[in-house]
Amino acid sequence: VAALWIVVMQLLGAWATWAGWLALPIALGVGLWLRKPWLAAAWLICMSLAEGVGNLRELQARERAMELSQAATATHDGVVLAEARGDENFWQAPVRLSEGCPGAGARVWWQGRGPMPVEGSRVRASGRFEWPPAVRNPGAFDRCEWLNRQAIHVVFEPQAHGSTQVNTPGGWKALADLRCGVRSAITRGIEDDSTAAKVIRAVVLGDKPRKDDELLDDFRHSGSM
Repeated sequence: VAALWIVVMQLLGAWATWAGWLALPIALGVGLWLRKPWLAAAWLICMSLAEGVGNLRELQARERAMELSQAATATHDGVVLAEARGDENFWQAPVRLSEGCPGAGARVWWQGRGPMPVEGSRVRASGRFEWPPAVRNPGAFDRCEWLNRQAIHVVFEPQAHGSTQVNTPGGWKALADLRCGVRSAITRGIEDDSTAAKVIRAVVLGDKPRKDDELLDDFRHSGSM
């Protein structure tokens, strides 16, 4: 029940920062209504502790982001946290910076060129960090807010015409090869660029169509995104 109260607090906080704290008096009221003040106190302690830890982590993440955004162009390396999106000309992926780098441990949005990394790959490149651009038009996709929800506050911009070095450990490479094999097997006999193949890969593997692909709008309009 305490975990559910924490979820309620987070949902209200996502709607409006001040609204999250409304969950505290509500939880207190429910506990007193049940005539269990000790339970109400336990809920309040758990909720306050969770919110405090969350705020502390967010503060630390923003401090690391500030440090990175002010740093000069340098060589950085980290570990890829999820399979990259894009192709060898330009790909993007969430990366956790390695120890020994400025902002070590920070989650960043890495933009790179060259071999496509998979989850668990180690990447290395020269470049600098920038704040993600704010949304300019009403109703447009808010990339900054989307990244913030993933605890990512800065974007790695590689040097012009520079490529990212990618090193994938054996275990992660084996998993990537297995996924590639499954990806090929589930659409065998179907044209690779056909709508049917794209739908199958999206539903089974979570592959996301390109932004300019009409299929992306179909998923969005059907509510199955």
